[in-house]
Amino acid sequence: MRRSTVDAPACLFDPSGEESRTQLFERTGHVFHGFVSDAVVGSRYGVGVFGGRAPERGLRHNGDKLLLDTCARAIEGEYARGRETFSDRLDDPEKINTLDSAHASTRCVIVDSSFDWSDDAAPRVPLNETGVCEVHVKGFTQQDMWRTALSVVTVSAGHAFGVG
Repeated sequence: MRRSTVDAPACLFDPSGEESRTQLFERTGHVFHGFVSDAVVGSRYGVGVFGGRAPERGLRHNGDKLLLDTCARAIEGEYARGRETFSDRLDDPEKINTLDSAHASTRCVIVDSSFDWSDDAAPRVPLNETGVCEVHVKGFTQQDMWRTALSVVTVSAGHAFGVG
């Protein structure tokens, strides 16, 4: 969040898609946090952001736009780009777009992080046997190249761990 953000409620969605907002009263630096009593593993949520509006200074807070939590461990859904997803009105960019974007946005998912890692161990693959692949996520996923790359990574992982 930015220093100019004054409010960032958690937007929780029930299984039917109905939204409820919970005020996050605590703030540490630019991070809003708090307890959402209805949130359980599997809950879908997002964040709304309210604050100043000064487009010439890059401030375009708009609580009607559902944002992803940057600390979310999982997301789901498809982003359906439409008029409701833009912060400003398309017919008049000087005015704020008050259309709710929740139905057109991806959502965060609360996951169970209680996995027992006690028997797990690092693979300890020597650096000279390690392969590093750097990709641009947007381009990688839009080009449908991930299917080919996934098979290569799987084969490489099998080789790295001595499988096969």
